Amino acid sequence: MSTLLTRAQIVQAGLELAGRTDLTTKANRWLNMWLENQYYDFDWNWLIKSSLGNVLTEGMSLPLDYVRNKMFTLGFNNTREPMEVITIEEYNDRLRDANSIGRPLKIYIDQTTHQLYFYPKPDANSYTLDIQYFYMPEPVWGNDSQLLVNAVYVYALKYLDDARYQAERKNLDEDLASCKMNDYDMRGGKHKILLGKSFKRRFGTWRQN
Repeated sequence: MSTLLTRAQIVQAGLELAGRTDLTTKANRWLNMWLENQYYDFDWNWLIKSSLGNVLTEGMSLPLDYVRNKMFTLGFNNTREPMEVITIEEYNDRLRDANSIGRPLKIYIDQTTHQLYFYPKPDANSYTLDIQYFYMPEPVWGNDSQLLVNAVYVYALKYLDDARYQAERKNLDEDLASCKMNDYDMRGGKHKILLGKSFKRRFGTWRQN
């Protein structure tokens, strides 16, 4: 049975394994750093949210906790169809068409402003947009907390230049790979995790409060 621990318990347990319980402040930073790396490396299926029935408008904003897209679905006349995400180059190239107004088929995500733009641009008809996305979570791991304990332990060993570091780092990587293998939504190997409250989403920088 999996055991879910609080952040404080995770940090304490990891430092106890390393024999240095005085490194709490550093260990909280280490845990955030490790979680950030995993979050952007793998889209964990338990971090998916839905934002449904949004009235589609050019330049509409994404949800505040949005990190990465899973699926955009256009709603029109009781029908729903998935939308293709395109790059800024593709979007700009298509806009050269003077007749680029109609039912939107493609979507461009401006990661800097967190806004959405469409091709063709929406006409006067009523459209809605359902968004499935990976979000920025609170510090709750979706699997056994022991993996996070081990992450703190490994970072502590590295900090202490402990001879056990290489072997324990290998064990940590193998445990993480096992979690990914057991995650049902593989999607080409791109998936994620959770971060602590001390993290603020950066489209330039993450900073710890």
